Amino acid sequence: MDNIWTKLTKPIMVLAPMADVTDAAFRQIINKYGKPDLFYTEFVSADGLCSKEGRPKLLRDLYYTSTEHPIIGQIFGGKPENIFEAAKLIKELGFDGLDINMGCPDRGIEKQGGGASLMKHPALAQEIIKAAQQGAAGLPVSIKTRIGYNAIEIEKWTRVLLEAKPAAITFHLRTRKEMSKVAAHWDEIKIPVTLAQGSGTLILGNGDVKDVTDAREKAAQYGLDGVML
Repeated sequence: MDNIWTKLTKPIMVLAPMADVTDAAFRQIINKYGKPDLFYTEFVSADGLCSKEGRPKLLRDLYYTSTEHPIIGQIFGGKPENIFEAAKLIKELGFDGLDINMGCPDRGIEKQGGGASLMKHPALAQEIIKAAQQGAAGLPVSIKTRIGYNAIEIEKWTRVLLEAKPAAITFHLRTRKEMSKVAAHWDEIKIPVTLAQGSGTLILGNGDVKDVTDAREKAAQYGLDGVML
């Protein structure tokens, strides 16, 4: 497997995917003035990509230029069969990896079985990761998530995710209930860092990162493989 995550110099600096913000135009500006080690697209509905009507409209969200490599295509959804097909598409489009969003707190996303709702359904979350790995056929599959739904359950949730052997896990260090209304719980990242040792899965932190200097300091302090800004 050609795993881009293993080729990047640590700590890996990643531009966070933000809906309605980090589109191709935004990324090209960032690329010109301060390129990160890794780009992500905005997240795209796997269900929509599997729809004849939806795919043409959503493909614009997966547009990128050659200068944006390495770049990860991010998707969301709650149906393994659609995650599988969307992963195949991500592979065909030439992305360097695939990420599954398991942290978005938007109620509309959760009603579709995606985003943060997957923290309440660990078996389905594992099934979705495996479907993505099969569909992506060699591309590394990573996860972006939170540290719990209503309460901090990062140890239990990390163990669930590690069983599926993702290439990397990025933790937004707040619960779904907390949204972005409280300070990120950076001390909690120590737990997945410890649990992931020897697993081959990289651990990244996200939340309240002021700048690249702050990101590098946090990576050193907590033993992280990278930070998402």
